[in-house]
Amino acid sequence: MSTASNFTQNGILVWYTVPADAHAKVEDVVAAAEAAGLPTDHLQGASPRLALSRAVTDMNSKREGQLGRRLGIKSDTTDRSYGVAIVEESLNTDEQKLHYKQHTVGRVDLASGLLQVEGPKAQELADGFHYYNEAVCDADVRLFIQQVIRNAGGIAKRRTGGIYFVPASQGHKIESMRNLVKKYFSTLTGNAEIYIDRVYWPEGDESLQERKNLWGSVSEDLTDRLKDIRANVATINKSVKAMTERRGTLAEIVETQKVYQQILGDAVEAASIQELIADTEEFLSGKLAELVVKKSERDEANVRTRKNTKIAPLCEGIVKLLSDGKAHSVEDIHGYGAENNLVVDSDFGLNVVKRVLRDNKDLFVKEGDNYKSATAPSVQESNVTVEAAVDEVVPEPVNA
Repeated sequence: MSTASNFTQNGILVWYTVPADAHAKVEDVVAAAEAAGLPTDHLQGASPRLALSRAVTDMNSKREGQLGRRLGIKSDTTDRSYGVAIVEESLNTDEQKLHYKQHTVGRVDLASGLLQVEGPKAQELADGFHYYNEAVCDADVRLFIQQVIRNAGGIAKRRTGGIYFVPASQGHKIESMRNLVKKYFSTLTGNAEIYIDRVYWPEGDESLQERKNLWGSVSEDLTDRLKDIRANVATINKSVKAMTERRGTLAEIVETQKVYQQILGDAVEAASIQELIADTEEFLSGKLAELVVKKSERDEANVRTRKNTKIAPLCEGIVKLLSDGKAHSVEDIHGYGAENNLVVDSDFGLNVVKRVLRDNKDLFVKEGDNYKSATAPSVQESNVTVEAAVDEVVPEPVNA
């Protein structure tokens, strides 16, 4: 491509390939990325849960034929562990029905990262887990590449992606990424490659068509990203933090638009994008104001709830309920209190009941997950000990 003096480099075209078996240890890649000044968000490696999921996906992809294949099914997930079961699928030709038989189970402790496996394919599942655990793989590399391109002001040349334009001033970031990806993620089956084609335009009016074409790509890319912001914001009901993150994304789009206006000059597309940015900013501001009002209303409601919660009458009511000598669940006790206007029917009210039960061990005995009376006294005989379960206590009952 000509680089004569009447041509100016305005940017670079970028596209890439990453082999499916790309794999590297987190510490090596992160150190290299930090040294090169590149983001490391997508280079932190798979969590234990994701590593187990990826191992199951690998096992599924090795199946032969449509029957007798292994399927990964989430069978047990809690806050502390994540489990999968591998089941075999077979066809009963007489009944013309599919049958499933579980044969291998894996469960990982999310806190410690320790894996437990059992079944005929236990070793295969364990090997897959250890291969992916705390390692950077092909999916992570693709996200990393896309993040670097975005941070460099890159835009997709077409909506389906694949080829990106990056301003020439940011070419050094792409070169750094190119070196890192090739060094750490080339494999026996193929090289991880970042391909670069430098873009030169003739000076003056001769480049008008090139500029118009690129403005079209910029307009499509930024319009799609602005629409994504609006769609995401529309689903936010409480989180002000989530709104702040979306505003940060909008700020990035504004900066990208300014960069391309400097490169390409004013155009109809530029005015259209600016108008859409202004509309999106107005939409975000309105949504943020709505969330702030809702939060203020929730805070005021919580204050009123605290002021209207009577601890002593509630405790006496619980004593009365448990005087039957039976064990009752916390939910049942809360329901009783709410029905009798002793506590509000909400999560806050449930927490108040839990606190009263916990702080009056001389009256209430825990039995498993339930509570029963320690002495089953009458309401008049109860000697209530009240701890500071809420901010303020007033003698008025809660209105129904």
